[in-house]
Amino acid sequence: KPCCEGLQQCLGDWHVTSTWSYLCLSSCDHRPGPPVVSGLSICPKTVSLHSGHSIWNVAASSESCASSDGIRGDVGYACADSSGAVDWSSIYVDMDSVTNKVGCFV
Repeated sequence: KPCCEGLQQCLGDWHVTSTWSYLCLSSCDHRPGPPVVSGLSICPKTVSLHSGHSIWNVAASSESCASSDGIRGDVGYACADSSGAVDWSSIYVDMDSVTNKVGCFV
């Protein structure tokens, strides 16, 4: 079934169950992908916090941190077990994933 006018048909694992389906959205930019292997035994796979299911959010401001790069949330991930089940209450910060390590990570 096609999407309504102005929407895109986006393929993703929307419920993080390893079941891929289509969803009609204004943009497919933030669709969740499969968990990525992290190399850590306590957090074998990771999923971007921007997938929309996490309890963690990037703060709008911070009293304790000031940076010309602003507040960043590009290094935050949720942990998934080896089967791909995501623990959305977990948080894994991967500073190795970015070259620019300057900024406020809250």
